[in-house]
Amino acid sequence: MIRPIRHSDRRGSVVLVALCVIAVMGIGLAAHLAVSNQATRLANRAFQTSVSKQLAEMGLERALWAFNNNNWSGWTLSGSTATRTITFAANKFGSTGATTSIKVRVDNYNAFQLDAVWNSTTRYRMNDFVLHGGQWYRAFSANQNSQPNLGLAWSVASGSANATWSNSGAYNIGDIVHRAGSWYRCIRTHTNQGPPNATFWSTAPLRSQDWTPGAYNLNDIVMRDGIWYRCILAHATSQPPPNATHWASAATWSAEEAFAGVPPGTTYWSDAQRLAAHAWNSAANYSVGDYVAHGGVWYRCIANHTNKVPFDATYWATNAPVIYTEGTVVLPDATGTTLRTQLRALVAPAPLFPNAAAATETVTFSSGGTVDSYDSSRGAGVGYNPETYNSNLSPYSGTARNLGWSAVIAGGNTGATAVTLTSPAVRGYVAAPSSPSSPFAPRVSFGASATVKGPNSPGAPNVDLTRISRSPFIPQPDIVTPNVGTVTALPNSNATHELGNAQDTTWQTYRFAGNLDIRDNRIYNINGPVRIVVTGTYYHSLYGGSARINVLNNGTAKLEMFIGGDLAIYGNGIDNQSKLPRNVAIYATTTATAPDISTATPFHGVLYMPNGRFNVLGANRILYGALSARNLIFGGVTNLRYDTTLRQTTFSGVEPSYLLTEWRELTASGERITF
Repeated sequence: MIRPIRHSDRRGSVVLVALCVIAVMGIGLAAHLAVSNQATRLANRAFQTSVSKQLAEMGLERALWAFNNNNWSGWTLSGSTATRTITFAANKFGSTGATTSIKVRVDNYNAFQLDAVWNSTTRYRMNDFVLHGGQWYRAFSANQNSQPNLGLAWSVASGSANATWSNSGAYNIGDIVHRAGSWYRCIRTHTNQGPPNATFWSTAPLRSQDWTPGAYNLNDIVMRDGIWYRCILAHATSQPPPNATHWASAATWSAEEAFAGVPPGTTYWSDAQRLAAHAWNSAANYSVGDYVAHGGVWYRCIANHTNKVPFDATYWATNAPVIYTEGTVVLPDATGTTLRTQLRALVAPAPLFPNAAAATETVTFSSGGTVDSYDSSRGAGVGYNPETYNSNLSPYSGTARNLGWSAVIAGGNTGATAVTLTSPAVRGYVAAPSSPSSPFAPRVSFGASATVKGPNSPGAPNVDLTRISRSPFIPQPDIVTPNVGTVTALPNSNATHELGNAQDTTWQTYRFAGNLDIRDNRIYNINGPVRIVVTGTYYHSLYGGSARINVLNNGTAKLEMFIGGDLAIYGNGIDNQSKLPRNVAIYATTTATAPDISTATPFHGVLYMPNGRFNVLGANRILYGALSARNLIFGGVTNLRYDTTLRQTTFSGVEPSYLLTEWRELTASGERITF
């Protein structure tokens, strides 16, 4: 007999199926919610990790601001270390409730301004300042263990013709004044800020770790042109770095490599500054007193060890200023997950001339010519011509291997065209701000025959767009006109005048008050480090005559000119016989649009005119070095050859400023520090 199906059984099966489907959907939904929640947590973690990096970068910026303003208020100072902790409200970086903070540690924060209390073991150089017995003294000759109060090598410091502080005086860094029975040294340019105001004056003498002429002992550490050197052979007479007999460099690769991002060892770049035996080695056994170079600075071993990275202050010490920052984000989860990013950066003086031609407004090449680069330090020695290179072959090829492709033309105008190139050949780069609308092209203009190329650029088009940047870097520090020390009236007659001496280790300053209009055939021979200050206009054979300034090639001669008004260099111009651009610097504070140069004598030097327009006139002009002004105009065919050593060269005629070098994230456990 067939049994009939009951409706209740059928309904029960449907219910079971429905429950199974719901269960599966619930499991799927739960899994989806779990995955979604995990994705949200991962996304939030990634975001907060980026926040920790931003915080660490903010720490670098805060420390660099303190360097550039010489202002460490708000920092905790202990010996040569400055520390600071910065915290933020929980909602500062989004609404997640994360807790954020920045920790900053600056080792050797005062590396560029060290206290100089006299001691018997230091070898002092001419013009060093020391504090002894409550009095300041200036060395008038190199000495060691000569007590300042005995007067054998020291004189009571005055520092200027009138050492008494005046409320109407304009004081520059390094000026010395006397007030209310105490001596002070200016540490920040100002007017009418009376000592003992600690923001502007130091109550103890200060000295720099920059190399200066004089005697050095084994393992003395100095900086020159942004590179740290260690003395490897004691010497009593001036042997400036990078003299490899007396100095070892801490630089790990050359300046052009660092700028262009080219790996060491390629065929295009110099390896003269690369390290070998001096580099830190993780497998070496180090003893107290050993020196190694690492990350661009020198370290001294202070405890025996093996495989301790030089960042570890338990085992290594350095004189270089180093910034460590840590950005921390604590997440508001059950375990208080903490995200940290640590950065490390070196601090070095900022160069004044990172570009071949730079203007905060406009650079204009109205005609043809060539803009390229070379390295004046390559092969320096007897009979070496630093400007020799082969402009027809590839870089560093054949026997004349000194052609570079890293000259930069930079314009800063944000309202119109910043760089105009009618027909020059640029072997390097062009940098200009971008326009505010799509496609946000850089504000540049090229004539049909103008070229911008690198060593590997294709034949067409004429302008290699990979060599056009929207980020011009144009430093604009204040000019510091010298107003201290012995000042001599500049001779003003139609004759040959000898300025300075080859034996001088400090600047000799010559001053002319008013407008100097030279219309004769006079000659100024620059024999040592000489500064010429003209408070008004300086016309060098503009209206006649064939005047000439000779900067001799004797190892010590160099010239700085400070011009207060209009400037014109004509006639026989300035003959820098060393052919090293760093040895001639012209600073002009004028706002005029007429300053110019028009002379057949090749100019080897630099010019800085932050407030005016400078014109290069005439055909077939040759300039070796760099120019920086508010506006630059090259009116005729000009060959501008940029000396790449200027990217590390600092100049004393401007307010010192600093930048970060070789900064990177510390990821290895052996590199990270404890704050």
